[in-house]
Amino acid sequence: MTHEVASAYRFGACTLVVASRELRRDDGSVVALAPKLFDALAWLIRHRDRAVGRDELIAAVWGDAGTPDNLLAQVIARLRRLVDGDAPAADSAIRTVPRFGYRWVAEVVELDDAVVSPVPAAAAGEGDRPSWPAVVAARDRRGLAAWVAGLAMLALLVAAGSAWWRDGEAPRAGTDARPLAVLLPVELAVGDDEAWMRLGLMGVIGDRLQAAGQRLVPDEASLALVRATQSRLEAPPDVARVLALSPAVFAIRAQARRVDGRWQVSLATQGDVDDTRSIGEADDAIDAARLAADRFAAKRGLEVAPGGGTAAGTGPGELLVRVEAAALAADGARVRRLVEGAGEAERNAPELRYLLGWAAFEGGDLAGAEARYAALLKDDVLVDQPLLRARVLNGLANVRYARGDLEGTRRASDEALAVLGTQDAGVERARALVGRAAATSRATPDAARDDLALARMQFEAAGDRLGLARAESAAGVLEMAAGRLHEALPLFERAVDRFAAFGDLHDELVTRTHVVHVHLLLLEPGAALAGEARLADLVAQVPPSRARALARLTRAEVLAANGRLGLARRVLAEACTASPEAACPEWPLQHAWLGHVLGVVREDALDAVLAGPAGSEPGRDVGRARVARVRARLAQGDVGAARDVAGGAQAWASRVGTADSRTYADLAEALVRVAEGDEAGASAAFAGASRRATAGRVPFDVLRVAEAEADWHLAREDLDAAMLAAARVADAARVDFDAALLQLRVRHAVGQVDPWSAALVRARSLAGEREVPAGLAAAPEASAVASGEAESPAATPRSRR
Repeated sequence: MTHEVASAYRFGACTLVVASRELRRDDGSVVALAPKLFDALAWLIRHRDRAVGRDELIAAVWGDAGTPDNLLAQVIARLRRLVDGDAPAADSAIRTVPRFGYRWVAEVVELDDAVVSPVPAAAAGEGDRPSWPAVVAARDRRGLAAWVAGLAMLALLVAAGSAWWRDGEAPRAGTDARPLAVLLPVELAVGDDEAWMRLGLMGVIGDRLQAAGQRLVPDEASLALVRATQSRLEAPPDVARVLALSPAVFAIRAQARRVDGRWQVSLATQGDVDDTRSIGEADDAIDAARLAADRFAAKRGLEVAPGGGTAAGTGPGELLVRVEAAALAADGARVRRLVEGAGEAERNAPELRYLLGWAAFEGGDLAGAEARYAALLKDDVLVDQPLLRARVLNGLANVRYARGDLEGTRRASDEALAVLGTQDAGVERARALVGRAAATSRATPDAARDDLALARMQFEAAGDRLGLARAESAAGVLEMAAGRLHEALPLFERAVDRFAAFGDLHDELVTRTHVVHVHLLLLEPGAALAGEARLADLVAQVPPSRARALARLTRAEVLAANGRLGLARRVLAEACTASPEAACPEWPLQHAWLGHVLGVVREDALDAVLAGPAGSEPGRDVGRARVARVRARLAQGDVGAARDVAGGAQAWASRVGTADSRTYADLAEALVRVAEGDEAGASAAFAGASRRATAGRVPFDVLRVAEAEADWHLAREDLDAAMLAAARVADAARVDFDAALLQLRVRHAVGQVDPWSAALVRARSLAGEREVPAGLAAAPEASAVASGEAESPAATPRSRR
């Protein structure tokens, strides 16, 4: 029978909460499950009275019977790691039913709402607790991807979004219960020469409505909603689609046209709210917009702000409105032209000086942006404008972050938060929190998590789902850098869905690259391959950038990990402007390493990259490249040269101080100790590498150490130790070729004929264009241990050493 859907399911030390789709553990930790993980786990638990066939489970989770079995195997493997903890495989809550499927066998208690206690807000975020990338601490290819994302996120959250000061403007006190609205760009019935009014008058109306107490989605998010639902900004908005994508309860449509030589601006509600309409008429379009907004606010029972430019000729002038419109359209060149073409008095307005700094940053002029921001902060004009001062400080933080000045970023962000004090500054406070989190993530990661948790809450409260998606992607980056891969994945997947819905191709590309990286680190190449096609589509659509270059390299790695070597080489050749034999100018180490793996980059080219700046960065890519150089020197019989490389790896790891760097430095040391005949030293080095890799919780690193350690034990004929090393990655052997090859090698050496035969079938199924070594494909002699014929330890001298 099928059980009814409960509010939660209790099993072992875990509780699966249906409403929040999260797994809560008794130790207080919370894991928000990726959609496929939750669906598979919930289906198995609901149907726990019987075995569930693979086809049924695939249909329930993916809705597509053609989904490859290896994707289901990867989901089951990840679920087992989540729910079983350290329990032996034989005691797994998910039992494999041979040649059929799976069955849930752990005892389950169904809970209702009354006994499912809520998680405190600080802990209930999605993916345990949100976080921000440790930019300096993670400079390998995956760390460099994190750095790209961090830079992009900060630029978008702190700089691009802060060019117009109505975004996140706090509504009047006591208005939190009022429904959130999305104000749409103004629809015009005039020529192209008045096109600035679409966004300019939108800003004027938004200012007045927020001043009266109306809660509005920030302008950037509103514009993103419109662009996500129609191909042309000039077309009438598809309000139903905008509301479906937005958290807003209703939309406000605005139209402007000339009537008998005067401007007429009309506003009207649309959506789940009482119908409200207003019209403002004036000789000047800006005055008409303000008047329409005030009348609209009065009809909705809001408190119309006194003064503020309702009378003709008062309030912000046309220049400022035009410049704001250009900034909202992300047209920095037009901002500069408008401001520089104005008179000196107008140019000295603090709002315009700030926007000139923003335009300089957008144009890549970091020195010019910093000079403008610093000069503005020295003046007294911002004393009575805390929100604008906070924006300037956030802009300065962004410049410093782009320069790698994390301490300067922290100081500017701290000052912005101090200036804002306790006032509800909406997304501006969120941007300051994001800036501080970016600056402090390496030194105080827990504090960075807290800052980003608050920022995400404020983006969500403001109705800025695009900002929330960027913050979630950034949170995933830090979880990934910390080895919390299962926590990172749902954050990335939610962000990807939102970016796709908004049509934000660049951020979708960056975040999908992270998703693929996580699957590779989890030894799930099939899952990574499932996302490669969309990555290829995005690469074709996004303009040239460092993010696109990294995505291309990632495509090549995914293809190589799945045995599609020919296509991987072609993609690598297209990845950068350089030839395959030379280093990629954007990502030299990653390009050289992939070329080395695929056999298209010379050994001296990899040596040259490691000798340069890229070779001094932290991370697993530098580490495994150094290990590869040790292996090459040993293969040439030059133990002294290998010792020099390993010594350099130790010095490098001590300098950069990251866990993955130390793992690979220990591995390099172990290989040299083996060659030197120092058995005790090799044992200690292998133990250190294994301990660090296991503590880091990244299966990719665990496999790299297990491969080398198993080879050493096999050479020493310590078969039990070799089997133990291989057992650490036995689950991955179902889906990962290298892990399968390791199992095959050990089974062959031990002489376990039936397990060897099964391992050979598995390795060949995963090989693609890769070769299974001929020696491993030949049947081993059945050992006495494997056949159960041994009468004493003395009869099997190879089983112990």
